[in-house]
Amino acid sequence: SQREAWERIAAYGSENFVTAHVSICSFFLVLRVLFVFIFKRLGVKSDKQLQDIAASAVGCIHSTIICVLTLEELLSRQWSPFSFTQEFDLASANTKTGICAMIFTNSYMLQDLALMLRYSPDEALYILHHMATITYMSSCMLVRHGDLSVALSAPPHPPPC
Repeated sequence: SQREAWERIAAYGSENFVTAHVSICSFFLVLRVLFVFIFKRLGVKSDKQLQDIAASAVGCIHSTIICVLTLEELLSRQWSPFSFTQEFDLASANTKTGICAMIFTNSYMLQDLALMLRYSPDEALYILHHMATITYMSSCMLVRHGDLSVALSAPPHPPPC
């Protein structure tokens, strides 16, 4: 089942923290290079435009995956938009799905931050946003609590096109 798949990924990510982040960063970098190649073939000439469009495309993929993970996590805690249960303790222990979401998002943020520093160093607010997100998620992984606060406080959204 899908829940078992998340558990296997989370177990691997918890035990092999650096390897998991490097693997997922590499995935996003390959996607970004692929999108740059595709958009260049479609006729986009400006390097800045190519990087912006590729970043938006990768951001949309990341956001979609994180939305699915967050929804699964909320539903596993009997979430309803009209009621809350005892399962909604924002400081509760991290779940397997929550760990997957944090590793996935941290990896996305790391690769995007590196590329922003290279291609958009003047975007101070986005750079600070990435650094703050990485710091907060890393601290939640370190203390092994707070994945739900991450899911609810940082709704994913693609960068503006």
